[in-house]
Amino acid sequence: MQKRKLFSFALLGTMLFVSCEKNLYDPTKIPEKEPTVADMVVPADFDWVMSQQVNCTVRTLHASQVSLYSDEVCKEELIAQFTASPGNAPVVLSLPKDTKVIYLKYTDTQDKEKSISASVENNTVIFELPADSKALAQTRTGSGNSISLLYPSKWGTILFEDMFPKTGDFDFNDLVAKYQIMLSGQQASNGYVTNMRVSLYIYAVGGTLPYNPAFRLAGLNKDKIDMSSVKLLSVVNNPTPGVKLNILDSRSNELAFELENGTKNPNKIPGSVFLNTEPGFVTRRSETTQITVDFNFKEPVDPAQLQEPAVDFFLISKDKNTEIHTKGYQPVVKEYDYSMSGLHPNEPYCTDRNLVWAIKVPYEARHAIEKANFRAAYLRFSDWVQSGGKQSTDWYKTNLGHTNNALLIQWKR
Repeated sequence: MQKRKLFSFALLGTMLFVSCEKNLYDPTKIPEKEPTVADMVVPADFDWVMSQQVNCTVRTLHASQVSLYSDEVCKEELIAQFTASPGNAPVVLSLPKDTKVIYLKYTDTQDKEKSISASVENNTVIFELPADSKALAQTRTGSGNSISLLYPSKWGTILFEDMFPKTGDFDFNDLVAKYQIMLSGQQASNGYVTNMRVSLYIYAVGGTLPYNPAFRLAGLNKDKIDMSSVKLLSVVNNPTPGVKLNILDSRSNELAFELENGTKNPNKIPGSVFLNTEPGFVTRRSETTQITVDFNFKEPVDPAQLQEPAVDFFLISKDKNTEIHTKGYQPVVKEYDYSMSGLHPNEPYCTDRNLVWAIKVPYEARHAIEKANFRAAYLRFSDWVQSGGKQSTDWYKTNLGHTNNALLIQWKR
């Protein structure tokens, strides 16, 4: 009997000890919440802009054909092609803010291709073209020389959240599009762009709200466009009835296009809820919807009016009541309502904490998978944002170890 009592007391003591151990509060063992985009402290004056306009001067003794690239081997990332001549005005380029150096390719007198580099400093880059560059025959006075500009040189990516004016999950994949602009014309002392081509690849649609992709030329009156020249140059991977190009009724008479049905894709993987945001349900990049819009200007236009930040990619609801833009742009169709809860009192399309619904990246960035923590996918994104754009300006580059690739989309091969 005595042994039984002793055993009972020992068992009770053990139970009490275990109970106390379970209830012991240890703050070091409580898992911390993973910081998200919503937790960022964003400087009030941060503009979220990743591109810059750069004036490029090529000093030369004679007229020569040159090409500018952002890659050192001068093969893949073409920025511009034009004739460099003595006394020519600078050529306006649109470049990522993290661009430190660009490269110029020319042909020498022995018909060999050569290249030189120059640093980008204070929105200026200056090349000294070597004397061995091949001289071109002078064109007739006033006839000019052809010029073409591409930006971004390695394409760009626009990433949207579609819950405006509410904040969503900030995975920035409700609509993802790759984009590139090509400008061409004849060089002249004033404006010289006569043709513009806008290309979009609709990479992903991770939202279900009824939006169409759209773009406008901010600040440029649509009366300067030859409307008879406007055309869908090509549409690939889009089902019947296909993309319809609608000209929006702009309050400020700017040129604005809606790409109706632009989010539809016949190659969407069966069983997927969204387009290209769910691991295991991803198409090839070549199977995404590809749209190219082409048009001419009535008179030559200054390229500075057509490069970043002039091209405004946005989403517009099918009833035209809601638009989603990158920070700072006014809506096209209706007045912006600053009185809505949580919005900044005088800056459109950002919250009162300077969070945004759209990010324009001057690079072909991979988008986050569904419900991914964007900060965990792009490890230096928060450094860039919270420093006001001063740090980690190349946060979006996957080849520099700045990303958690498990949280980024893996394209089907």
